[in-house]
Amino acid sequence: MMGDVASSRAAVSRRTASAGRYNTLEALEKPAEPTGVRTTDARCKRPRGSSTSRLPRASGPSMKKLKIVLLGGIALMAIAVVGLAIFVATFDANRYKPQIVALVKEKTGRTLELEGDIQLSLFPKLGASFGRVRLSERGRDQEFAAIESARISVALWPLLRREAVVDEVALTGLRAHLVRFKDGSTNFQDLLAVPAPKSKEAQVPPAAAEEPQPPFAIDIDQLTVSDATLYFRDEAQGRELTLRNLNLKTGRIADDVPSVVGVTFAAAGKRPDVQLDVRFQGRLAFNLKARRVALNDLSLDVTGDAAGLHRLQLTVYGDVTANAKTGEFAIDKLRATLTGQRGSETLDVAVEAPKLVLAGEHFSGEKATVNVRRAGSRGTLVANLSIAGVQGSAREFKAEPLFLELDGRQGEQTFKASASAPLAGNWETREFQLKPLKVSGTALGPGVPGGKASAELAGEVAVSVAKETVGARLQGTLLDSPLSATVDVRGFTQPKVAFALAMKTLDWDRLTGGVVPAAGKKAGTEGAEAKQNPPLDFGFLKNLHLDGVVKLGELKAAKLKATDVRLDVKAAGSRLNVAPSATLYQGRLSGTLSAVGTQPPTISIQQQLAGVQVGPLLKDLSGTDRLEGRGTVTVDLNGQAGSVEALKKALRGTVAFKLNDGALKGVNIAETLREAKATAAALRGKQVQAASGEKKTDFTELSGTFVLKEGIARNDDLRGKSPLLRLTGAGTVDIVNDTLDYVLKATVVATSKGQGAAELAQLKGVTVPVRVTGPLAQPKYEFDFGAIAGDVAKRALEREIQRKLGGAQEGGAPAPSPLDALKGLFQK
Repeated sequence: MMGDVASSRAAVSRRTASAGRYNTLEALEKPAEPTGVRTTDARCKRPRGSSTSRLPRASGPSMKKLKIVLLGGIALMAIAVVGLAIFVATFDANRYKPQIVALVKEKTGRTLELEGDIQLSLFPKLGASFGRVRLSERGRDQEFAAIESARISVALWPLLRREAVVDEVALTGLRAHLVRFKDGSTNFQDLLAVPAPKSKEAQVPPAAAEEPQPPFAIDIDQLTVSDATLYFRDEAQGRELTLRNLNLKTGRIADDVPSVVGVTFAAAGKRPDVQLDVRFQGRLAFNLKARRVALNDLSLDVTGDAAGLHRLQLTVYGDVTANAKTGEFAIDKLRATLTGQRGSETLDVAVEAPKLVLAGEHFSGEKATVNVRRAGSRGTLVANLSIAGVQGSAREFKAEPLFLELDGRQGEQTFKASASAPLAGNWETREFQLKPLKVSGTALGPGVPGGKASAELAGEVAVSVAKETVGARLQGTLLDSPLSATVDVRGFTQPKVAFALAMKTLDWDRLTGGVVPAAGKKAGTEGAEAKQNPPLDFGFLKNLHLDGVVKLGELKAAKLKATDVRLDVKAAGSRLNVAPSATLYQGRLSGTLSAVGTQPPTISIQQQLAGVQVGPLLKDLSGTDRLEGRGTVTVDLNGQAGSVEALKKALRGTVAFKLNDGALKGVNIAETLREAKATAAALRGKQVQAASGEKKTDFTELSGTFVLKEGIARNDDLRGKSPLLRLTGAGTVDIVNDTLDYVLKATVVATSKGQGAAELAQLKGVTVPVRVTGPLAQPKYEFDFGAIAGDVAKRALEREIQRKLGGAQEGGAPAPSPLDALKGLFQK
């Protein structure tokens, strides 16, 4: 019966619904009736437009069901929360430490130590905290990283909306040891390993691939890192860097929420030596979905010692923005300053770049400047570099003219120089060009010969990074002399340089602003110069490859003068060879000079001067004027030493000379003999004379060889001829102290012809010893007349014996006694 009742109710419901649909259609088709007129439906006999009480009653069960669902959901949630609370209260994560340690060991090969307790919390935040955690190196027990404590808390309710709202992340006492080995691998690369890519069949075509969406929104209220230490060691470069007392603190980190970020740490390193304190602050804003990040009000402050600078202070301000989707990168209002000290010098650097924008394949920049000032006891130097603007694309670019200006002062000397050129380049071919390039410079001051020196050059410079080449072509004037130069460089790691330089005239003294000090000064008389002992270091030759030629029409250097000068220069394998040739002092120079970058370096000199007037040469070279004549000088020397003074002692070899028609200046041996006293007592003494520029002993030939060893030049084979004398000699020259100790022997060969021949006729065959000592610039000559008297007495005695045996004097006169003979010879 109950079933019949239900069937009847269902049928009524179906008929009612059908009638409703029919009445609705009928109402749409029939015209509206006048207001106030009631109509009835023929089938249901109910006034049309009357209210139906079934509709409100039909919604009642639905509302009840909704209430039931909501109450059930709340109950289930409450049960889940209570259950989660019970789980957190009763769950002991520390029981799973062995499993966690084993899993880390299996996956990474590293040992994980969890010394502290793991604590979980639910209210008011869902979080966890850890005690001391230590992770070892892969396959070793040595520590790789460790933390003293860590804490993280997450808001619970946002998790239900698939949002991770992290209340706080805090790390204390973080330590990490990072190493780059000699083979280029690192001790942390296994932790950064990227999974192998899927097979081609499993990969989604790029066109169909959709950009991944993060499953959770990131919202961190605060991130804190306290007292962290990072060690980095580069075994390939022998470098070490340690960051201590590293502290990081941020505000809220979430999409489109500006957050203040602050970082401080102390850095210490070796190769280069670094001791720095660093403070950084800025406002960080980002949007992960838009892949956009901005760092505004950037402020970087660095103080300490680095790069050879003491009391260094670096400050950087500006704004940086980047958009990975659009490929835009921009720097705005960049300002940087650097100050520091190197010895007694101070350095100041300032950089300004108002705007630099990289948008996709195109970039542009406004005017940028770099200003450098260096000041110290040696002088000041100011350098200003400006770029008017730059624009281009990923393929090529062009910068408005670069302008460099130098302004310096050293003592009473000043100089100014400038260079300008547009810069163009192609990123694809990696080729760049400065063309046209203009360079000019001027030096002023009392130390500059003539008071002024200038240079004007023009040309171009081209660089190819892909081919590793640099080419430069310059023409102009230097010191009012025409100049042309070409330089070609191949290879950047070990560059090979080919060059050619040609000048009409070159005054080296004028170019360098001074003259090389003359030799021959007494040791100790010039305190400042005596202390100077420049080191010889040719370590730069190790990677130097040169092949070039220098041609000079005229050259003046340290008062030396030469014409038609050519220098062929080659450097390779730590060896430098220079083959000079020139016309100088009516003769010709040829030979080679070489230096080898050994430790200490090795120097070799092989030179020949043919047909040279040695008088003017020695005067210009050393400031001394003690020898005249024309002939050949051959030099063959080599030595190994670490300084100029040490090289003087280390030089070994020979210096040979052969001169004609010259003179020994400073003494006149023949005149001294003529002026000697006529008494035997006078002849038994010695006479010392200082060198005199007005006196000289002429010769027709003079030759000899000096052998150098341990800073001493010894000569034992001096030979000389003159119309009145024959010269021999032996002695030494101390190259280190510029002194000599030499004995010159002059034998009288006077004839009836020539100057003073008659006065010296009676001394024919007599040898006069002359000892020369003292500094090279002002030697002293000591005549041993006692040796002359003995020689004369011996010869007179021989003649008397011959007379007693029946000999006679020339012309039939009787032979005089020895004493009478001595008196007679010197009564002139």
